[in-house]
Amino acid sequence: MADRSGADRSGAARRLGRATLADGAGGDLLAGLRAQLAPVRAPTKLAAPSQSPSVAFAPPQSLPIRHEEDHARQRLAKKQSAKRNRKTVLKIPAGAMRAVEAAVPLIDPGRQPQVTPQEPSDLGKAAFHRVLSLRDRLAAFTADHGAPADLAAACVREVQDTIALGARSLDSVIDPDADGYLGCDFGTSATKAVVRWPYDAARLPFAMPVPADWCSHGSPHLWPTTVYFEATSGRFSAVPQPGFACLQGFKTGLVERKANRTCCGSPVRMDEAAVAFLALYLAWCTGVLAARGAALSGVNVAVPLSISDVHDAQVAAPYKRVVRAAALLVDRAATLTLADVRHAMEAGDEPALPCEIWPELSGAVAGYCASSRPHSGDHFLLDCGSATFDIASFRLDPGSDRPAAIYATIVETLGADSCRVYQRHGASAADCRRAVEFQDHRSRVLTRDCKGGPTIAARQDGRRGEQVILIGGGIGGPIHGEVVERLQRAFERQFHRPELDRNLQCEERVIPGRLILADGLARDPVELSEVVRAVPVVRSDERMQPGYHDFAERM
Repeated sequence: MADRSGADRSGAARRLGRATLADGAGGDLLAGLRAQLAPVRAPTKLAAPSQSPSVAFAPPQSLPIRHEEDHARQRLAKKQSAKRNRKTVLKIPAGAMRAVEAAVPLIDPGRQPQVTPQEPSDLGKAAFHRVLSLRDRLAAFTADHGAPADLAAACVREVQDTIALGARSLDSVIDPDADGYLGCDFGTSATKAVVRWPYDAARLPFAMPVPADWCSHGSPHLWPTTVYFEATSGRFSAVPQPGFACLQGFKTGLVERKANRTCCGSPVRMDEAAVAFLALYLAWCTGVLAARGAALSGVNVAVPLSISDVHDAQVAAPYKRVVRAAALLVDRAATLTLADVRHAMEAGDEPALPCEIWPELSGAVAGYCASSRPHSGDHFLLDCGSATFDIASFRLDPGSDRPAAIYATIVETLGADSCRVYQRHGASAADCRRAVEFQDHRSRVLTRDCKGGPTIAARQDGRRGEQVILIGGGIGGPIHGEVVERLQRAFERQFHRPELDRNLQCEERVIPGRLILADGLARDPVELSEVVRAVPVVRSDERMQPGYHDFAERM
């Protein structure tokens, strides 16, 4: 009955002209479908054949294979995820845990530690203002000039005789055609001088000698910046004598614009003491030149002003007045009195000995440019003296003996002895260091503004590439020495301490950094003016050289 029914159905299908999967035609149809589906291994959905919509057929064998591959990939991903998230569990013995808990008490969860929010760094600006707010304390500041309390009679006589010789021989020593120039570094604690004849190779330059017993702290060529006064007679002396009071700190009085204050409780004002000191020292130098038969064309005196401030009549006037009066008194130095000083300061006469004032930094830059140097390009010069800390940035082209451009000069009362005064009146050593670092930061900002772009392109390791020059007696002190050490780590090049010209005649024990400025000033004023004129136009609304007297107020 079953066979008959199947036969009847097949026959009915044949009679209707339809193919089934059971007959030959249906087998051919199934084989054709499989051949068409073979290249597609994983169809997402099979469409029914268009020839015969009513024909039923089995799904291709590739579909189960695709599902198996998906499941395999999912299992592999789960295994890999489990490996990545696997944690290592360490079992610590109970005895060890108890020992740790006894040594380090656990923090109470109810009491969370207080975290103080960190304020952004101001790069030392606040410390700078705190320190320089004590600047008035420098009015009574006396630098450590290192002069002996008394001198042997032979040394006193040597100094007095040489000064008298210089006073008598001034006219014969001055010769405008000699092209000889005296560079005078009028320092707060010690004064130095160098003489050069730049256009005469046969005349060797030399550092001005100082009697061994009279050297500041025993250092060669350093004349103590101090003068002695006898109130009864009103006379001045270059060296200690019985009955004469020591006057000191007058250079700081000029720096702090306190020139009208009395000096060390005497009737002598700060600027009057400065005039007497310079007149006696210039007479000593003139006497040394007369004894050697040498001639001099002019004197270049360094003053602690920025390059722009030298051309500011109001700021530079006190220094010009002091230097001019001192030059007028060289021929009277052997018997110099307070009345002579006051008369010279009021006189309008021009001195026979030509004297000009120059920024200390211009002399230092000129001295470095004329010496053997390790680098051409951008430079920063750091000069730390007793009262002031000076920074200059400039560019030096290869083969040139003068800067192509001076970008910025900053002079601040942050010298070695000034920082000691600030610490005695409440400032910390850290404050002084931060103030010095802020001055360095400002010099780089002013340099960037002047150049109209980044200060210096940093190297791949982030360090700066310009050459830093270190001069001055206080650059290695406890405040500035630590700042310099920190700065060195930010620079690719080793900081450079200039050496003196090999042809310069001086004692072997001399400290080169103490004479660089004086040596740089011992040049034709025309050459020094070239250094000053290297200052380019400022490309910002802010002045390029702030100077000590107005820098803090503008910040």
